[in-house]
Formats: sequence, structure tokens, C-alpha cells
Amino acid sequence: MKRKNMNRIIKFASDLIGIDTTQKNESLVVDYIESCLLPLGFLSKRVPINRESLKNHSAYTKGNYLYTGRESGVFVLKGKKNDGRRLLFNAHSDVVPAGNLKVWNLPPFEAREAEGKLFGRGAADTKGGLAALLTAVTELFDDGWRPDYELIIEIVSDEEGGGNGTLACMLAGEKADAVVFIEPGGVENLFIGHRGGLKFSLTTVSEGTSLENRGTKGAIDAMTVAIDAVREFAKEHAMTPPHPDYTAYDNPRPLYLGKIDSGSWFSSPATQCCLEGVIGWLPGDKEEVVKERFESGIKKRFAEEGLRPPIIKFSQHHIKPCKTDCTERIVNVVKQAIKTVLNQDAIISCANFGTDMWIRRIYEKTSCVIFGPGGGNCHMPNEFVWIKELEKSKLIFQKILQSW
Repeated sequence: MKRKNMNRIIKFASDLIGIDTTQKNESLVVDYIESCLLPLGFLSKRVPINRESLKNHSAYTKGNYLYTGRESGVFVLKGKKNDGRRLLFNAHSDVVPAGNLKVWNLPPFEAREAEGKLFGRGAADTKGGLAALLTAVTELFDDGWRPDYELIIEIVSDEEGGGNGTLACMLAGEKADAVVFIEPGGVENLFIGHRGGLKFSLTTVSEGTSLENRGTKGAIDAMTVAIDAVREFAKEHAMTPPHPDYTAYDNPRPLYLGKIDSGSWFSSPATQCCLEGVIGWLPGDKEEVVKERFESGIKKRFAEEGLRPPIIKFSQHHIKPCKTDCTERIVNVVKQAIKTVLNQDAIISCANFGTDMWIRRIYEKTSCVIFGPGGGNCHMPNEFVWIKELEKSKLIFQKILQSW
């Protein structure tokens, strides 16, 4: 392994990690990618997220956050032959919040190498993979390589918020024969699909207990009942017979509780408490049936406890299960690239996490796969990507680029 090459990957990844893109500043990442790709002959286009132009699409995600300074970028390189073939790579620039900074071993937006890992928010999900792709392209260009086909690199915002960046890019007109979605799956893994996710909110409401509190359950007390009922649903949901594509996972229908909010003052009994989470679901599961089972089970439990029923809502922030047929060309190209670099067969499966792949696969019928370097602690403190996997994924990206 050449240290020179590693330095280039580490620099790209460290620079990207250094840009705080927690639902902000994604345009700064596009600026950075422009500085790398425009000198190579790529053309660039900025794609803003305009709610008015997206709101009637089935894949649109509602939200109350702003999109100022959060443009996506589409970079296009015309092929030498211009024979109509088009290959697209999609990487998201946004990251989830860092959370409790005291739990991090270093500031989350300052990359650090240690123990064969590169640490920082977004190191694995998914700035490390983007850095590997940038290195793959720039090294090939250094050696004089140019594609015969049209190469498109799509840097999207808002993947963590629901996928409106990918949706906006798709509707902006950049179509392709195949798309590689860069996500932290590990270099031995080739994912040809992924499960779905249903975001929910559950709000308990009370008239408020008196300051003397003579045993009347308030909104927070009621939420303890709700959480218990949610966990019961999660157990039953996980025991539903698995889909054939997901039998390797212990729980391919996970339920995550991600956020809770209540009260305005420590000595004022809360009149409202809100819990937010996501329910995993698989192909073959009926979305409305999952929602109805979740809602009816919790409301039944509240009725048994004599509590005011909670307010349950499913937001439009959802991810649908999707899959590409394993016989499609992009699957074979990536599979062969993995085998060539690793000297072992790729592990082909469907991912037990969600990505933006469903948007192009379902609504554009495009052949799509998921691939990228592995790491750990995604969406948690001290996120990292394996440095060896950065180099291996770079080599695999190069084989994909050369073989397409």
C-alpha cells in the first residue's frame, strides 16, 4: 500500500469531516468537490431543494427545517465515445448531529487517525466513501484514463433527513443506466436492496397534575406506559416471519426510539410528552397494516390503564424497501471488482438499514447497488472508518470505473 495514496484519501476525508453538515453547510461540500473535479473536466450543476417543486411527489419528505445553504451538486463528465451509457455515483454530504460532545474523544468535526481508524462525524457515513471515490477518480486521471461513457457524481444533501436531495437531483433530469450508492457497508459486501423505515411520533397529553400530585398520572407518567407498549410491539414485530432476503439478520425489523421531549420547567408538571422513533419493515409487509398494529396495540394498552389515548402520527418521512435483480449488469460489475481486489467472492445481500436507493429504484426503475468502506459507531459518538477499507474501496471503485 503506497503511503502517498493513503495521504490523499486521508486528506480528502479529513477535509470533508471538517465541514459540519448537520442539516447545514452541504453547499460547502459541493464547493470542495468542485475544486477537485472541475480541473479534471467535469461540468457542475447546483440543485437546490425547492419544496414547492417536490411536494406532490410520493417520495417527498415533509419537514420544518430550512434548506438555505444546502444545495446538492451534480458533476458530469462526457465520455470519449458518447455512446449513451451513463454511470452515476451517489454520496450524501449531510451527517447526523454529534450529540453529547463530552462522550467524544475529540471534537467530532476534527478528523483524527488512531489504531488503524479515521475518527470524526461522517467518517463512515459517508464522507470516507466519498473520499475513496474522489481518490479513485483523481488517480485514474493522473494515469491518463478517461471513460468512454458519461460519468456522473451526485453529492446530495438531506439524505439523513429523508432524501429530498436525491429526489431533487432525480427530478432535475440526470438519469443513468445504473447508480452506486456509497454507504458504509464494508468492502466485502454488495447490497442490492434495503429494508424500509416508518418514522412515527407518539404524544401523551394530560390536563396537568397538581403540585401536590396525589397519584394522578401526568404526560411523563403516561409516556412510561407508552414506551412499555412500544417495546411490546417491537418484540411482536420482530417475530413476524422474515422475508427470504433478510434471514441472515437477527432482527431485520428493528424499532428505534430516537428522541423524547417534554415539559418547560422542572417544577411544573408536564402537560405533554412527545416520543419519536422509526419502525423497520420489509418487502411483503403492508405499510398500513404495520401502522394499524402499532397504533391499535398502544391505544389498547392505554385504555386498559384508564389513560387518555396518545396522539400517534406517521410522518411522510419514510423509506420504502427496494431491491435490484442480481442479474443486472451493475451487480455483476461491482461483484467482479470486489473479487478482483479482495481475491474473494462478494457477499451479496440486502441491507438492514435504509438509504436513498429506493427513490431511484422505485420511481425511476434504475439498476442500483450499495457499496462503501466499513467503519463503526455510525450515528453515535466516536464514529470511525477503517483506513484499510478506504484504500480497498478506492481500488474497487477504480475497477468499477474501468469496467463499466
